[in-house]
Amino acid sequence: MPTLSLRCLLAASLLGVVSAFGVELADLPDYRGALRALADGLVSVTRVKALRLLDRPDLTAAQKLTVVELAAEACIKEGRLDEALHLLSLHPSPNSPYWAGVAWLAKGNPHDAYSALQQCTPTAPLYPWAKLAEAHALFGQGREAAARRTVRDMREHPDPKVAAQARHIFNELELNEERATVVQGRLKREQGGKDARVQFLRARAAYQENDLATAERLLRDALTTIGLGGHGHDAMTVLLAQVLAKKKPEAGIEILITFAESFNGQLKGKEIHSDYWTDCFTTLEALCHSPEEVSLVMPSLTKWAADPTVPERHGHASYMIARLLRATGRKLEALGLLEGLLALYPQHPRHDEALRLTLQLYRELGIYTRIHSLAQQWKDNVPTTTRPSISFVLGMMHFATGDYQRAIDMFVEAADTDRILLTRRRSLYNAAVSAIKAGQAALFATLLTQLQQAGDGASPALPSDGASADDLKLDNLFAQASAGETVAAEAALNAFIQDPANTDHLRLAEACVTLAEIQLLDQPPRAETADKALQKAATSRPNAAIQERLDYVKLWLEEARSNLDALITQGEAFLKAWPQSTRAPEVHMKIAEASYRQQNFATARTHFEIIATDWPASPHAEAALYFAGKSALAIGSAEGINTAITLWEQVAEANGPLAFEARVQQAAAKRLQDEPEQAIKLIDILIPEAPKDRVPGLLCDKAEILLSQAPNLPASYTAVSTLLDPARLPANLPFFWQARTTYLRALALKAQKQTDEALEACYDTIEAGTNPESPASTPSDLEWLYRVGFLALDYLEELKQWEPAAQLAERLAKPAAPLAKEAATRANRIRLEHFLWDGKK
Repeated sequence: MPTLSLRCLLAASLLGVVSAFGVELADLPDYRGALRALADGLVSVTRVKALRLLDRPDLTAAQKLTVVELAAEACIKEGRLDEALHLLSLHPSPNSPYWAGVAWLAKGNPHDAYSALQQCTPTAPLYPWAKLAEAHALFGQGREAAARRTVRDMREHPDPKVAAQARHIFNELELNEERATVVQGRLKREQGGKDARVQFLRARAAYQENDLATAERLLRDALTTIGLGGHGHDAMTVLLAQVLAKKKPEAGIEILITFAESFNGQLKGKEIHSDYWTDCFTTLEALCHSPEEVSLVMPSLTKWAADPTVPERHGHASYMIARLLRATGRKLEALGLLEGLLALYPQHPRHDEALRLTLQLYRELGIYTRIHSLAQQWKDNVPTTTRPSISFVLGMMHFATGDYQRAIDMFVEAADTDRILLTRRRSLYNAAVSAIKAGQAALFATLLTQLQQAGDGASPALPSDGASADDLKLDNLFAQASAGETVAAEAALNAFIQDPANTDHLRLAEACVTLAEIQLLDQPPRAETADKALQKAATSRPNAAIQERLDYVKLWLEEARSNLDALITQGEAFLKAWPQSTRAPEVHMKIAEASYRQQNFATARTHFEIIATDWPASPHAEAALYFAGKSALAIGSAEGINTAITLWEQVAEANGPLAFEARVQQAAAKRLQDEPEQAIKLIDILIPEAPKDRVPGLLCDKAEILLSQAPNLPASYTAVSTLLDPARLPANLPFFWQARTTYLRALALKAQKQTDEALEACYDTIEAGTNPESPASTPSDLEWLYRVGFLALDYLEELKQWEPAAQLAERLAKPAAPLAKEAATRANRIRLEHFLWDGKK
């Protein structure tokens, strides 16, 4: 089941904190009415009244700022987020950064929210609330450790409301680390009766401890009270469904259907949204284990998939039906729904999953042209961490069409960029198979060595129970299978297994297990046929050695099915049944990798550390130690960060293939610990020994740290502009790095009052990025081109150079890029505001 986040608590803590600053306003009917409307939830009325108040000429400057904040709060609650941001920019006040941060959070942009909230000074009346909002922004960036640090000291804040919110947020973050017992102890000390937020936390803790009766009682009680608003109600409803489903799936399904139905007819003419759509449908899908449960859900899914008036629900329902259709073999119908979802909702939370499923279905149907266009489009528009899976899909397509060289290229690219060992091994294996097909023996040997170093799961020598002719034939078949001659070996093994004369053969189970291994190593793995082979092996009197091997191959089976829960369960059962097995390190690795993919970082860390401690000579030991550090860091606690640094120190000292990466991770961890000097020292050590393509990234990391210190250490600006001087950078930098280094250097130059130099740096980069012969084209290139371009526009407007600014904006509007429209809008605004149309060329 999905774990609910702290969205509900933060949503409750970020709005509704304005009081009537400027008491004299209370005499104005519009002001009193606006406050009443806000209390009654009529935020559109509040907004209208507040904006009308702003037109009054008799308001003092202080009164006007109070009304602006009231209008901003109403706009945010009404979903008019851009309007709120514009209003705040026109009337800046000490509290403006807080409200801007809340608006950016509501837009789903935690990075800009954090930047805005950082501008809130300690003297601002809403500064404590800005710190709580900052925790929300950090959590949204995945920086849970920093979020916890932000609210930890605020739990004793003199304002009891602030302190209570800080405690709630801190406890929620603790629950995300499965510390239910500790949180329960703290919650017992909470005062103030049945606070709905406290009840929700108690229910979550009880659910984690499997005390379902208590969790249900607390949630039902809290749902009848007022306290959390829409966010809290949605969070509690989904959690209640998860609680009920533990005992009876049908009860959880009923709650979730009611929840999704409750949005019908709401907010006519406006987009209907809940932060808990994804949690709702993920839980709903997880509960559909049987045909009876599917039939219970399908009528509602069908209705929602036909109703686009609730867009996000429409997309979720379409995706879930497509998955159910695929499971019953109705692939073309599933593709119709998926293609519709991709076309209608490019920003939908299930977009990437829908695209991945679409590619799989087209591959299964042999429609490779569509696979190529979709996969390439996706690959060009996703983060670097997602690209290995896209390269793998493209490799599968090229392999299926017989283009083995391009298949090799894609599989090698996937392996080189993949940080997950489980999938990296599969990519290496496929690349090696493609090399065999392409007749590239030398490349095959290289890939095979890499696969062995990564832990390819190869079995030890097969046992022999006799010296008959049949045994010799089997030994030859097993050798063929190990050598990759799988087609001939599989055919011969099938013939042996199906021969009635071999029904009682002592090595029948061994033959079945070998056949299953061949089928599972195929691409795509043939899980169902392998399962049948393993079932036959289990009933064919396997000896202890073959039974151990059979139990081990069951892990491959669950891996092929992408069933991580079953993989973990099977792995734990294997370790319990075969504690002395030589395969134990590989099994621990599989459990650790599966747990890591499930974001169960505590379990992953435990198994990674067991490998490194108990089998230090294992080929998995270095990778296990490295990923134990990644797991410890992902937990987010101070102890986790310290442990990660220590583990990476061990990897670095061993001076193996991952030593450099371990040092890079240490530097990143030091930044998380707010130890910039230590991070810079590590980066300075890494730069001279780094591969050429890694140097720009390290320089940018160092520059970012220096810029963060610069407000207190102005000399850091000079250090950055010197560090990123083009004359000192590696030659022929890719445009991405040229633009990123320019952006950071321009910030430093501007801070040193060298605006002309900053503009020159930006201009050179814009020239390079808009060069018709080699323009910036990838999403990352375009992102940094526009960052630099908009920075230059800011500087030109600050210098009141309107015509150059308009021309630059028009230039940025020409590329076919997502931000081109924003550039065009900015160009029009500049020309309209400064009457430049007559001079436009």
